[in-house]
Amino acid sequence: MKNVFVNLAERYIYNEKPAILPLVVIITGMIIGVCFLVYYTGGIKYVYSHSMYIPIIVSSLFFGIKGGVIAGLAGGLVLGPYMPIDVITGEMQQTINWIYRAGFFTLIGIITGTSMDSLRNRIREINWLMHNNRYTELPNEESLNQALERLARDDQVKCPYYLLSIGSSNISSVKNTFGFSVVHVVIQQMNQRLNECILFNHGIFNHSDEKMAVILGDPGESEIDEHLNRIVHALELPYEYENIPIHMDMHIGCVAITDRSLSNYTVGRQAETALNHAIDNKLSYCIYRPEEDKTSRENVGLLGSLRNAIDTDQLVLYYQPKVDIHSRKLLGVEALVRWQHPTRGMIPPVRFIPQAEQTNLINPLTMWVLEKALSRISMWDQQQFMPAVAVNISTRNINVPGFEDAVFRLLDEYHIVPERLELEVTESALMQDPVNAIRLLTELAESNIIISIDDFGTGYSSLEYLCKLPASIVKIDQYFIRNLVNDSAVRNIIKSATDLAHSLNMTVVAEGVEDEAVLDFLVDIGCDIVQGYHISRPIPEDELLTFARAN
Repeated sequence: MKNVFVNLAERYIYNEKPAILPLVVIITGMIIGVCFLVYYTGGIKYVYSHSMYIPIIVSSLFFGIKGGVIAGLAGGLVLGPYMPIDVITGEMQQTINWIYRAGFFTLIGIITGTSMDSLRNRIREINWLMHNNRYTELPNEESLNQALERLARDDQVKCPYYLLSIGSSNISSVKNTFGFSVVHVVIQQMNQRLNECILFNHGIFNHSDEKMAVILGDPGESEIDEHLNRIVHALELPYEYENIPIHMDMHIGCVAITDRSLSNYTVGRQAETALNHAIDNKLSYCIYRPEEDKTSRENVGLLGSLRNAIDTDQLVLYYQPKVDIHSRKLLGVEALVRWQHPTRGMIPPVRFIPQAEQTNLINPLTMWVLEKALSRISMWDQQQFMPAVAVNISTRNINVPGFEDAVFRLLDEYHIVPERLELEVTESALMQDPVNAIRLLTELAESNIIISIDDFGTGYSSLEYLCKLPASIVKIDQYFIRNLVNDSAVRNIIKSATDLAHSLNMTVVAEGVEDEAVLDFLVDIGCDIVQGYHISRPIPEDELLTFARAN
């Protein structure tokens, strides 16, 4: 009996329709039972009449205020005009007595019923919030996990099915412009589009504040790319917020679920790994592959050790020479950091620099490179070896308050004239916050520090900001240099970029020069400085001195 009541209570509290007839029979039986108990124990004057509170409270529990009122009136009537005060003497109640009792029973029913209704509504609200996003009203991560668990148990669902994680790479800038409410509006519009363009799914979820997830049914062999392309096309259409069209750079991470034994955490992490890969590489979508996950884990592990590597001098600087394109005379070097790991050996920068640039670790790393480079310049000056040294800086460096002061302090500490230091910053870094970048770089340039634009020609900058930048050097991106021999369009781009830079009185550096044919073309179009494997690989300090003597 106890389990029956618990089951019925849970179903009713969580808004499932209970079996009404059994409940009515039970409560009616309890009221009649109390009536017989009172009669056979001698009448209403004894304490057993208080047992009527039990069916009133039970009725309130299951049927709320309505149930409490009905049970209270029913209890008051059955213990009312026909129930004697004393069965033995046959003395009957006064009307006012049983009416008062019936009213009191009803009041108890109202109070307990109202309390149960409030409690039930609160529990339902909490349960809803556990399974839905408060603002978008869409199923949340808990609902996603439950859906994945149901599918894992359902043998009728055909494998593979797919988990999609959907996010935007420019959501932060949009949110900063319009406020957080724009995210909710975009998510709701995304939900509508997903419902329209996905033919078959097992659920659409707003599983985090700024991301959505979809459990996609099996689309058939070799069709998942077609489905993902259709979804991306639908999601990339402009969104509307306060009558303003908003562009969102949408990306999808996809994982095929073929092993039902995998935990929800594992599947979700794989989808997030694929999404992050898509965002980092500017892909519309990415399908998860285990080797990418392994690489991602290794990179995270390396990043966790980087702080200690900086503090314990595991890092070393290599230098790539930059030479005059005509005389081949050494004009300067670019400082490139390498990680001499105690167990993994020499780790190239591509393994840890991009990851560090996504975190604040890039700030101490950049300062380490600056300090080491300036200390070497100080030592070279004593040997009459005086090249300018270029150091790469990132977006995060530009946005750190006091970065320029730190640069000036290091120059003073090592007694280096500013003209010996060149700071390279990429176009993409400049365009993320052009106003602040122009302010900072102008202050540095006014102190005679050389400013160069790295990866020039990648398509981020505008002529308006290019004219305002205090840069004296532009570096043609090595992608163009390496493809110029077999691609006439690339050759035209390089020539146009060179002419543009020269018209702005800038020196043009070509990086990634790997053969004589490329070098000859660069000579013909008027390039000024070259660097690359055809000139020299990045080399340690002792080899650099040998290279300098030969040039």
